[in-house]
Amino acid sequence: MESRDRPDQLENAILNLAVNARAPCRRAGRLTIETANCHLDEHYVEQRARNRAGQYVMVAVSDSGKGMTEDVIVHAFEPFFTTKPVGAGRDWAKPSYGFAKQSGGHIRIYSEVGEGTTVKLYFPRSRRARRHAGLGREGCRRPAETQAPAQ
Repeated sequence: MESRDRPDQLENAILNLAVNARAPCRRAGRLTIETANCHLDEHYVEQRARNRAGQYVMVAVSDSGKGMTEDVIVHAFEPFFTTKPVGAGRDWAKPSYGFAKQSGGHIRIYSEVGEGTTVKLYFPRSRRARRHAGLGREGCRRPAETQAPAQ
C-alpha cells in the first residue's frame, strides 16, 4: 500500500482519528485500524466523494463506542461544530478531513447509534504502487487489520 502523501501526515491523521475514537469507548471497547487498496468507481464518486474514480489507499479507524446520529454525521466536519462540552478538549477528526481533501482524497463516516463509528480516509494511490500491485478495477482487497483495546 502506498499513497502519494507524506508518511508523517498520514500518521498524524490516523493518530487524530484514534484519539477521537478512544473517548466513546470508555473503559471497555475496541479500537480497530484497517488498511486496504480500493477502487472507487464512477457511481461512488458521483454520489459521495466528488473525486476522480480510480485506485485509492483506504485507512479506516473504527470504535465500538456509542455511535453517532445522522444529524451529527452531517455536521461532523464543520469548523465550529462539536458534541463535546465546553472545555472538554478539541475535536481531533477535523484535521484528518483537511488532510484528506488537500491530498486529493476523500473521508467518510459510517456510524450506528449504540454500535460504534468508522471513519474511512481514501488517498489516491501512487502510479508506482498501482503498477507494483498489479491492481485493476476489482475494488478493495482484504484489509490488513490491527485491533487494540481502547484505553
